[in-house]
Parts: sequence; structure tokens; C-alpha cells
Amino acid sequence: MRLVLLCHETDVQHLKCIADLKKKLIKAWPMANLRNDIKNLDLLACLTRVTHA
Repeated sequence: MRLVLLCHETDVQHLKCIADLKKKLIKAWPMANLRNDIKNLDLLACLTRVTHA
């Protein structure tokens, strides 16, 4: 049970981190590059999720 809670907390922290990174990307890059950056970030998030699963 404790391991499940720890994994859940890690997932929540990971998702918060991704959301924060997306906010920073939105502020930092011009709109022309924004779409590609978010796609790359989503791909990276999926790869990270798969490797940790």
C-alpha cells in the first residue's frame, strides 16, 4: 500500500512538473515554435512514463 501511495505521489509531482514546463514554454517561445515544443514535451513525457512503468 505504501509503495502505491509513493508511486501516486511521484506521478502527481511529474504531472505538475510537466504543467510548469508547458507554462514556461508558452511564455518563453514565440507562437511559431510553440506547437512543436509542446508536441516534443508530450512525447518526452510519454517516453518517461513508459520507462518508469
